[in-house]
Amino acid sequence: MKRGESAVSRLAAVILRAQESGHRTPMGIAVAVESAQMVMSPEVAAELEELRTRVADVEAERAKLIRWRAEDGKQAAKSRALLSERTRELVEMEADRNRWKARVAELEGSALERARAGLDRLAADLRAAATDPEPEHAHTTVMARGEMDEPLGYYICGICGKPAGGEVR
Repeated sequence: MKRGESAVSRLAAVILRAQESGHRTPMGIAVAVESAQMVMSPEVAAELEELRTRVADVEAERAKLIRWRAEDGKQAAKSRALLSERTRELVEMEADRNRWKARVAELEGSALERARAGLDRLAADLRAAATDPEPEHAHTTVMARGEMDEPLGYYICGICGKPAGGEVR
C-alpha cells in the first residue's frame, strides 16, 4: 500500500479496474479483489494488526535508542575533554615536579660543595697547625692540679697543654 493512500481508496481502484475490464458481476469483482491480494482472513487481519503495533513499538524504541546514543556521544565528548584536561594537568604537574627535583639537586649540590670546601679548608688548617711549632689559637684555660709545691694548681691551655700565658698562677 502506498503511503497516504487508504485501503478503501485502493479497494475502490481495484473494483473500478475490474468493472472497466468487463467484470461486472460480484464474483468477477471478488476475484479481482483477491488477485490484488486485498482479501484477508480474520486471523491474518489480527496478525497484521499485531505486526503493525509491534512495528510502531520498535520504531519508538529505535527513536529512543538514537536519542540515547546522541546523549552518550555528548557525554563521551565531555568525558574525552575532561580526560584530556586532566592529562594536560598531570603533564604540567610532572614538569613542575621535575623542575623542583632539579632545583633541589642543584641546591643540595651547591651545599655539598660548600661543605666540602669548608672541610677542605679546615683539614688544611689542621695540617698547618700540626706542623706549625707555635699554633695560632686562642689559649683556652682549664685548671690543672698542681704538684705539692703548687697546692692550688695552675692554668693550662686546653688545646696545646702549655701553661696559660706561660706562667703558673
